[in-house]
Amino acid sequence: MVSCMPDASLARNSWRGLLRHPPPLPFDVHKAAQATSARLEEREICLDRTNIQRAAVLSMDGYHMYNAQIASEFQPSMKGLPSTFAARDLKRDLAALREFNDVLCPEYDRTLHEPVQDAISITKEFPIVIVEGNYLFLDEGDWSDLKGMFDLKLFISCSADASCSRVTKRKTRNGASAAEIEGAVPYVRQMAEIAERTAGNADARITFTDGETSESLSYLLKDVQVHQEEREPYLLAVGLNPAFQKTLVFDDIKFGDVNRAQKAYRTVGGKGQHVAIAANRIDVGSVRVAHFLGDEQEQGRFIHQHLKDRSIDQLVQWVPSSTRTCTTLLDMKTGKMTELIEPSDQISPEDVKSMIDKIVPAAQGCRGKRASVALCGTFPPGVTEEVYATLARSLPQDCKLVLDGPLKPPGGAGKDLDAAAKDCLERYLSPRAVLAITSGSSSAFLYRKEAVEGRGEQQSAAVVVTEFTIPQLEAVNPIGAGDTCTAGLLHGIVHDYPVEEAFAYALACASASCLHLEGANFDLRETLQLYDKITYEVVRKI
Repeated sequence: MVSCMPDASLARNSWRGLLRHPPPLPFDVHKAAQATSARLEEREICLDRTNIQRAAVLSMDGYHMYNAQIASEFQPSMKGLPSTFAARDLKRDLAALREFNDVLCPEYDRTLHEPVQDAISITKEFPIVIVEGNYLFLDEGDWSDLKGMFDLKLFISCSADASCSRVTKRKTRNGASAAEIEGAVPYVRQMAEIAERTAGNADARITFTDGETSESLSYLLKDVQVHQEEREPYLLAVGLNPAFQKTLVFDDIKFGDVNRAQKAYRTVGGKGQHVAIAANRIDVGSVRVAHFLGDEQEQGRFIHQHLKDRSIDQLVQWVPSSTRTCTTLLDMKTGKMTELIEPSDQISPEDVKSMIDKIVPAAQGCRGKRASVALCGTFPPGVTEEVYATLARSLPQDCKLVLDGPLKPPGGAGKDLDAAAKDCLERYLSPRAVLAITSGSSSAFLYRKEAVEGRGEQQSAAVVVTEFTIPQLEAVNPIGAGDTCTAGLLHGIVHDYPVEEAFAYALACASASCLHLEGANFDLRETLQLYDKITYEVVRKI
């Protein structure tokens, strides 16, 4: 859920002095700001449900007490203060909405000046619920539990003076007497001041400024800048082996017995698809994913719609074969998980050629400082590594290339990891390449060749090994964490982070994704908090 309210900035690691740009806000914030700005042109600070596609809008005003109750307990002019709302009822409905239940909610009727019960039906059709109101981040009474229910909290700033001015104008237009207006203004100011005190609980603040004349108001975004050109994807994730992901959650799995799942979730799997979902979480609209999808069965259509709903651009080669299903079993008692992966169907040579014809122009179009391509995961039968090789050869010089796949040390993990990494750098990668390796939940490694002075092209260079220490977490679901790491690394690279900082940020994204059931889903604030705790140092040269 998203909350829009009347200064808080995103938590960030500016004290380190190494990140030149904080991770960008999701584009959802920009779209919400644009919709708000459009409504403000009509001199109203509210979000109308027609402004946001596939989103329901719920106003705090619907939870006003009835006028008769306010008159019996307060002065009528106090209407609108926190104590004159049924905050407990709002909390109940928000909790139900977070569980994707169908909920009938009240709406405030500005003709009756009373709440109307069950006036708004919010169903599962609305994946986003935008909640608006002054006191949603308030730390007192029944209000104090609300702020933790939102996935994204925006504070739309409006000064007390501006609030009083607007209420005075509105009441004057509606025929209120001077005495009524004079009695209401002090409480309006009090409401605005209470709201302002809650700003520190928001994720980001949006400030609007009035135009030159009061007759023709113009509202400009100040603290959140909208860049339309960022809607064009600058990342390409090639994930040729997608999956329909089913996750079953069990209280306690007992082998050899009948196990009934507590919950079941349907979502998207596959390395390239998870990279796209995670990259899109950091900056909505930044990524395009290329994949084969089964045209004649539910799984392929589900994947396509799921990504489309998240504003992820897709290059699709529809094929007659089926898209595989991956089933994850989560045992909540032990915290362990098991993944069951079906084999992929054969892809015909004609479909492979058609896909290459789509991907190569898209890759060649990835030009500019921020362009990057990620080649992700395994191939379905019928596809060979030549597809990746063809794509890599077609990239513009200024495009960054990331290869996301397993590195299998000879003889297993442990002490042979260094040998496998050095061999990979020397045999397959360019001298400027960097090898980033995730190795379990507590550490990760970065390998790169040491710079060598002199002109000789064949001079040998040591490989510098940097070890990263990751804070221990109680993971909910680690599926997609490695792919989330790739997405974070992509964004770090295209935003010119030093490579060590880019990998630290990537590891923070991956760690944060383990705290959520859905693969490659993570909270940006949790990511930045974890980023603060990740440390790294050069441990050896090999």
